[in-house]
Amino acid sequence: MASESALDLCLVAEEAVSDEQDAMIRDCLVECFPDDRQIFRRTRNWHTEPIYRVLGLDGEGVVQGHIAVVEQTITVGGESLAVAGVQSVAVRLGYRGRRIADDLLKAAMAEAKRRDLDVGLLFCREELMKVYERCGWLWLGPRLTLMLDEHGSEVEIPEKNVVMYYPLGVVEFPTGDINLCGRDW
Repeated sequence: MASESALDLCLVAEEAVSDEQDAMIRDCLVECFPDDRQIFRRTRNWHTEPIYRVLGLDGEGVVQGHIAVVEQTITVGGESLAVAGVQSVAVRLGYRGRRIADDLLKAAMAEAKRRDLDVGLLFCREELMKVYERCGWLWLGPRLTLMLDEHGSEVEIPEKNVVMYYPLGVVEFPTGDINLCGRDW
């Protein structure tokens, strides 16, 4: 699928990521998330392995933009939801300001809708909310959000995280506490 941002968008199932794509994804993530470079030098995943990725490729096939999507069932106020958990939205410095993130998000959520998932869900810093809002994502406001930590204990997500959702099969997000029923992504 072609992008208005001058990058070609490529949807790749996680198990189909080639060694060359893996190296390019990790390079992109290291550049975009310098505080987490030690993690992304070793792996292209955060805490949870995604089911697919959308890559933004330049004319030479180099990854300049990236988004990964986790499929996970969570509970909200006791109700189960199948979510497309968005992780590692990244656009290389030289490609920012072209709305590439918008194109990546649109493609990722189109695939999530095709898979009949209920909502998209992501965690971001407050200063990035405007990017996601521009793409139709909605802030859930302050509410208790629980996850499992690396030891399997239930804890609140870190305070720095703002929780946002994207309506797919479920238009209105249920009320109540959110339990990720696993690690964050």
